[in-house]
Amino acid sequence: YGDMEFVLDERTIRLLTHLPATAMVQADWVFPDHSPVAPSPRGILRRQLERVAERGWEALAGTELEFIAFDTSYEQAHEQHYRDLTPVNQYNVDYSILGTTRAEPLLRAIRNTMYDAGLDVEAAKGECNFGQHEIGFLYADALTTADNHAVYKTVSKEIAAQQGKAITFMAKYNQR
Repeated sequence: YGDMEFVLDERTIRLLTHLPATAMVQADWVFPDHSPVAPSPRGILRRQLERVAERGWEALAGTELEFIAFDTSYEQAHEQHYRDLTPVNQYNVDYSILGTTRAEPLLRAIRNTMYDAGLDVEAAKGECNFGQHEIGFLYADALTTADNHAVYKTVSKEIAAQQGKAITFMAKYNQR
């Protein structure tokens, strides 16, 4: 790609309370002549949403984003070549009332920061893989949901790092 510019979408400005004096904003990519960069993620989605609207429809989306949390930091994970990481739970905590307690400091920090950033958290619960948890969000229009998805994944990883932990949104990081 050649030169590109970011056009900030001011509607997406969010304060990130886990980092003092920090905000996050989404942007659209354009070339210097202000024509859109076709393969930009928001541009691709926006074009698809225009096609949906032409048919008189509206695309709404909700996400239930699962991750695996490790007591291993990102630095330790790198040193270990991403092998033999220690999950925050050593057993299946799917629907377990007590099982999520071990990860609650991390989960609470993520939920609270998401609330502060304007995301509507609906639920958080443990899942079946060791260290696996999910946080679900209220549905919204598809572009807002995609923007929220990016905020959530970025901020969750930052909060994990602040706590000396690591998380992955990889669908299946191991054979379990």
